[in-house]
Amino acid sequence: MIEIQTDTQTTVYEKTGLTLGETYYWAVSGEDEAVISDTFSFSTTEGYIQLLSPEDEEVLPENNSSVTLSWESNLSEFDIYLGTASDNLIEIQTDIQTKEYEKTGLTLGETYYWAVSGENEAVISDTFSFSTQSSAPAKIVLGGYRSYVPNVAYDNTNVDYSVITHLLFEYETYDSGALSENWQISGEWGLLATAQTNNVKLIVTILEDNDDEINAIIADENSRTTFIDALKTYYNTNNVDGFNIHFQRSGNTATAENRTNFSSLINEMRADFDTSIGSDFIISVSDLSVRVHPDWTGISNYNWNEFVDVIDFAVLMPFALGEWPTTETNANVDYNDFVSEMSIMKDSISKEKLVFGVATYGLEWANAVSAALGVSASATASIKDYDGWSQYVTYHTIVDSIDGGNFTISWDETSKTPFIYNSTSQMFISYDDSVSIGHKMDEIIDNDLVGVYIRSLDADVFDGKEYPLVKYIYSRMNE
Repeated sequence: MIEIQTDTQTTVYEKTGLTLGETYYWAVSGEDEAVISDTFSFSTTEGYIQLLSPEDEEVLPENNSSVTLSWESNLSEFDIYLGTASDNLIEIQTDIQTKEYEKTGLTLGETYYWAVSGENEAVISDTFSFSTQSSAPAKIVLGGYRSYVPNVAYDNTNVDYSVITHLLFEYETYDSGALSENWQISGEWGLLATAQTNNVKLIVTILEDNDDEINAIIADENSRTTFIDALKTYYNTNNVDGFNIHFQRSGNTATAENRTNFSSLINEMRADFDTSIGSDFIISVSDLSVRVHPDWTGISNYNWNEFVDVIDFAVLMPFALGEWPTTETNANVDYNDFVSEMSIMKDSISKEKLVFGVATYGLEWANAVSAALGVSASATASIKDYDGWSQYVTYHTIVDSIDGGNFTISWDETSKTPFIYNSTSQMFISYDDSVSIGHKMDEIIDNDLVGVYIRSLDADVFDGKEYPLVKYIYSRMNE
């Protein structure tokens, strides 16, 4: 033993700086070592730090950007380490004398690693991890609202608001610095109040389908400002929840300058609306993928990366239109085209902002003569003008035709769509039902897209609000 203190005149002595986890022996002598005590021993307890909360690999609640780190220990002073890699922890706090620490400003959707040390790093805890998460975006069921059915009343009282989250009014146009008032003209002024009463967001599509007019709107800042002012005037009158910009070109006609100008328009809309209306005002962009333009993917007319961050979502409706094809399927929404378009769009738009369309209508063809009719048949046929709505036929009309017993029902496995045929009238109709839509919904759900667009509500069976297709789509999105 080593003498550590001499000539003390008290019977108590404090020794500091002991090593944790060590056994010590001690004795006391007096009267110049004439009297010596027995030798006693004692042991110090080994230092420990046990991390408590959050537990290892714990996922914090949604949108929680702060966390309280806590631990248990027999030590009294600690240093805290945090990082996004287990082998690269950074000291974020030193010499704290409590056993918890609140860390704020965490990034959502990130995994963090943390540890605590004490006694000048002589004791170090295990390393735990936790993850933050942003809330999953609410799924969107966007119902297209436009009366496509001639001579059939379809007003706001027909809408079943319980199976949609957003209503897309199609459409208003822009001319001479102002927007049309189509919904007023068509008697739909009760639409807004009815939608909002049912907690459904009402979005108005602004349609322009003339290349020269599109280019004029987006040409320069002054032209874009005039357009944005017209949108705000419309909002001030009608108090809608958002605008959907649908600038439908005749093909892949947008130049590099056009694409840049369009991006500027959307970004300027967002900046203006955030201030003048509010940041929760919805801005969406939609496009069509039309087989009559084989290379028209819905992407080529836009530089999506320049504005996708400021829109709430993008809508793509894939469909076919034109002459009877002899080398590809004549399904109105071919499953393979649907999957291909989705794959292409996902390269430019994140799943959290991509809404894909499904159809509640079919394509009708007259004079379809073939010994082997099918969705990819080599027959010739002409477009059928159905009650003034060229080539399209609603699902509820198709159901009525099937119920009438005059059509043979078949299924095309390649396009995963049904079709019906009347050999007497030589009418051929390709369409979507719950089975074919189910295949498309599988893709939407498996790819975790934020929503689905229904084109359109009135084409489904709406008498008495049965809505078999719309209700099926809604149930799938909410599985």
